[in-house]
Amino acid sequence: ETLDNGKPFVDAYDDGKCAVQELRYYAGWADKIVGQTIPVDGNFFCYTRHEPIGVVGAIIPWNFPVFILTQKLGPILAAGCCSVIKPAEQTPLTTLYMASLIKEAGFPPGV
Repeated sequence: ETLDNGKPFVDAYDDGKCAVQELRYYAGWADKIVGQTIPVDGNFFCYTRHEPIGVVGAIIPWNFPVFILTQKLGPILAAGCCSVIKPAEQTPLTTLYMASLIKEAGFPPGV
């Protein structure tokens, strides 16, 4: 963010710390997403099935790109969905670097 839009390094560093906290918070959601199975009368087998809803679009603004990226990406990945992310034209480096980290972490191609 310092290279992209001239944000002071101290502020960018604090944004990075907040982003890590956000990802840790949303990582905890992955095993806590619950549903309620409503019983019905009769001879029926009822269950709750958790499945991703599909691809989620996310537009990232220029002012807090790393923090807002993690706010959007965390719940998307915790729910098992994929995402298409459009970074701001003024600050694309943060999103591109995060994408390289995701690839390095071993996510499947296209996620």
